[in-house]
Amino acid sequence: MLSEKSALKKFDISVFLHFVGREMYSVFVPIIMLKNGYSLNLVFSYILLSSIVTIICSYIAQKTFHHHRVIFFNYLAIIAEIILLLLLNYSKITGAVFAGILIFEGAYYGFYYISYFSIINHYSKKKHTGKNVANAANALNLAGIIPPLIGAFVLGYSTVFLIAISIFFLSISIIPLLKINKDDINGFNLPKIKFKEIKRELFNYSILSALEVIIFTFWAIYAYESGWPLIDIGLIAVASSFANVIITEKIKNRLMEKDLRQKIKYISAILIIVLSIYRFCLPGHIIITNFLFGIVYLLFYLNIETELFIKLENKQTYSSSYLTLVSCFISRFFMVAILFFIGLKYVILLPIPLMLIYFFSIKRETKKIPA
Repeated sequence: MLSEKSALKKFDISVFLHFVGREMYSVFVPIIMLKNGYSLNLVFSYILLSSIVTIICSYIAQKTFHHHRVIFFNYLAIIAEIILLLLLNYSKITGAVFAGILIFEGAYYGFYYISYFSIINHYSKKKHTGKNVANAANALNLAGIIPPLIGAFVLGYSTVFLIAISIFFLSISIIPLLKINKDDINGFNLPKIKFKEIKRELFNYSILSALEVIIFTFWAIYAYESGWPLIDIGLIAVASSFANVIITEKIKNRLMEKDLRQKIKYISAILIIVLSIYRFCLPGHIIITNFLFGIVYLLFYLNIETELFIKLENKQTYSSSYLTLVSCFISRFFMVAILFFIGLKYVILLPIPLMLIYFFSIKRETKKIPA
């Protein structure tokens, strides 16, 4: 079995390569659909329905394919994403193409993140959990600094070229995982986690996921619909990633300090509320609000994911990852459902009630847990 340090170093390299390919286009998927003639409601339907597909695929992964090695899920995810990219290049709108886009995007999330969460869960020792979560986030964020700008530039000229570059990086990201694949990542001899054991952490993770889709995905669509150029939309991901790299290096070795995590909870909740109001009132300040949201969201993300993975130590990883994905995509589903009622402009304010709910939940939690 590989050591924790060796395995997670290979994993971080794989994450970096994978997201160099994915960050080329991921923020632009709804925009490519809009450019191809899909209506705004169809794009939102894609986000909503692909969430259901993700939950189904993650269930299949941990229930039907639970005896497969972890790299099997990476293969399925990359194949699904390649098919998605090819479908995005098909400009003619048909029911079959639309169904394919949402099915294969959902399949990508359902299979890739079973692998992603499982590898971190399996190798992380409790005292290193925060650092390992931060290192994986850093690999992802380093991959997000330049590729979105390249993607924005290339998309303006050739969707085919963008797809070819993305497929190359997605494919070679498998190579660092070949040695990891020899280990029993799932841990068949370990017990499965019970929902009631991590229900608080899953609730927090669902809020995290809801924030992500609002702050980044919905905002990118709003920016495009408001007439901002693709290069500015690419800066949504770039500003976030650049901020995340800086902050991660500063705090990753202190994430296991409970007092620090408590402070992060309150500070990030307050700042997300303030920034949501700022962005709503002054939407033209796109670079500064993206940069600040990148910092604040990262603080929230590292805190929530660290606390979750601490609880998941010494449990079967596939079933744990499945529960994480379910909480994540159920919340996304509801965010899109709400969007249909209140509209794209006002959905940008949704982080405010989400943070108020979170704020009062952690306040009750703090009262219950002795210092």
